[in-house]
Amino acid sequence: RGAGAEAAGAAGEAAAGEAAALPSGGAATRRARASAPRVALFTGCASEFVYPEESRAAVRLLRAKGASVVYPGELGCCGLPAQASGWRRISREMAARNAGILDRVDADWIVSPCPSCASHLRNGYPRILDGDAVAGPKALAAAGRVADLAWLLKEVLGYGPDDFARDGERVAFHSSCHQCRGLGGGGAARELLRDAAEYVETSAEDLCCGFGGAYSLKFPETSAAIMERKLKSVEGAGVQALVAFCPGCVMQLRGGEDRRGKAVRVEHAAEFLAGRLRAGT
Repeated sequence: RGAGAEAAGAAGEAAAGEAAALPSGGAATRRARASAPRVALFTGCASEFVYPEESRAAVRLLRAKGASVVYPGELGCCGLPAQASGWRRISREMAARNAGILDRVDADWIVSPCPSCASHLRNGYPRILDGDAVAGPKALAAAGRVADLAWLLKEVLGYGPDDFARDGERVAFHSSCHQCRGLGGGGAARELLRDAAEYVETSAEDLCCGFGGAYSLKFPETSAAIMERKLKSVEGAGVQALVAFCPGCVMQLRGGEDRRGKAVRVEHAAEFLAGRLRAGT
């Protein structure tokens, strides 16, 4: 899968909440809580080809608390862009292929540094493959193991204030649409930020950033207007950093801040948290 795949794979080798966020796989839940969990990393296209450092940070956070991480390198795009574009046949083919691969992966949980991918695996695949006698059951089984990354870090691995070296930096949070609405992980994400830094709530925290995948390309003026409202809210809060758990949102907001010439740093939350791990964690 090219240099991005090599970087993400190397990350795995080198470093290797809310009720809605809890998968329904009871056996996996019991096993994960009884011993060090085994976690499969679905990197997603953006965190593999554009921002592999996000995947490396996620792996570091998982392994720092005892989880073992597996990287099924043969996985492809989750298929959400194809689904959203109306390419239903291609979307089903991609979903069936990934569901088959995940069905063979020995892991308690499946997480992704991209909540759009994770939400599609968990909520989209069972719907898309409903009625498929072969792929449908595999999609349901995989969906039962998909967890929001922030929820897993907080509720399963037990991250807390003692795991981070706080430096007084004030940070705002962007609640990515698929994380808070598709996975229910917004509460865990906020708790992690309170543990690691001076978390500052902003008025537009739950507002979409305007990215929306291809939406920002098809409707750039509307996308930019939505982003401007978000950034003005953040800049008025007196924070040094803005973090999100979504690489697409990071791309959108970081680009907006760069164009505005502002001083607020935009970072993926996994990188932000991994950079503040206390020595020995």
